[in-house]
Amino acid sequence: MRRFLALLRANLLMLLRNRQALFWSLAFPLVFMFLLGVVFGDEGGGEASLGLADKDGSLLSQGLVRALNATGRLKVEQGDEAELMKRLKNGDVAAVVIIPAGFGEKLGVPGGPPPAPPVTVEVAYDPSSVFASQVATGTVAAVVEGFQKQLLRTPELVRTEFRNVQKESLSYRDFLIPGILAMALLTSGVIGIATTVVFFREQGILRRVQVTPLPVGVFMAARVVTQLVISLMQAVVLLGVGRLVFGVHVGRNLPVLLLMLIVGTLSFVFLGFFISSFTRTVEATSAVANVVTMPMMFLGGIFFPVDGAPSWIQPVVKLMPVKYLADGLRDVMIRGRGLAEVWTDMVFLSGVALVFALLSLRVFRWRE
Repeated sequence: MRRFLALLRANLLMLLRNRQALFWSLAFPLVFMFLLGVVFGDEGGGEASLGLADKDGSLLSQGLVRALNATGRLKVEQGDEAELMKRLKNGDVAAVVIIPAGFGEKLGVPGGPPPAPPVTVEVAYDPSSVFASQVATGTVAAVVEGFQKQLLRTPELVRTEFRNVQKESLSYRDFLIPGILAMALLTSGVIGIATTVVFFREQGILRRVQVTPLPVGVFMAARVVTQLVISLMQAVVLLGVGRLVFGVHVGRNLPVLLLMLIVGTLSFVFLGFFISSFTRTVEATSAVANVVTMPMMFLGGIFFPVDGAPSWIQPVVKLMPVKYLADGLRDVMIRGRGLAEVWTDMVFLSGVALVFALLSLRVFRWRE
């Protein structure tokens, strides 16, 4: 125990003295949080700008225009078709609705027989504006369907009622912050541990440690506890700033949240130890660690849900440890769930930590 505490003290002192590395380990996830939080706002793309070209000007086309203006999700801008299409290509509007000439005449008298063929209302959109175009096209489709039912005067047979099961209003930022925290633990755990250990090996520090009676397990344990300290600092900073600046939900189940952070950190730290066991240089280690962590960032549900990903990639998604950490953090923070509801995430992360810990103890190298 004395050797462990001495090594832990040395690691913590090195951490505190390397202020630049400590600063960026805390600042890097904060930059991500601010950029995404500001860009996507509270709703993740709640309102979309819509161009509207009414070539008909009839009473019926004006009724459709009023319906589009009344949604509350569209910022409608009427104008000439050519000018609106130019604005669409420039990214100033997310979609353009074109009501054709003869719209009212072809529809005829409300309640009368439907026209054959149906009247086409064209909707041009820019798929590169992912959130805004989805909001615009989905809202326009719903408005046109409702407008059509009013014209046909069909009786209401089925009504959809939406009920919010959350006691408090949640936003995209509430989804994002736990994911950013999981990303911070992933990068600092895997990349930070792997590159540090290989740097020690390159500088001959590990070789000098090897001639002491210090076992590999004690060396790893000291580095693990040091990384846990860093992870807790990242969590306090991210959640504190997220709560104060963006008003995100942190939840009240702090013991389970702390346990989830510890288990997630352990899984990434031992993965970093394993990578450092077979790489020889810091540059190679950094490259391998990035190859491992980058797919996790985009397939682990950090920035957006991955439940709707193609079926062929779902088995890969389910192997990503960061997905279970991000899901577990959201369950605890946003949904207020306890240990009984997130135990499967913790079991998976614990299994990952155990497997890579055993592999690291077996293949760890003191020398190049």
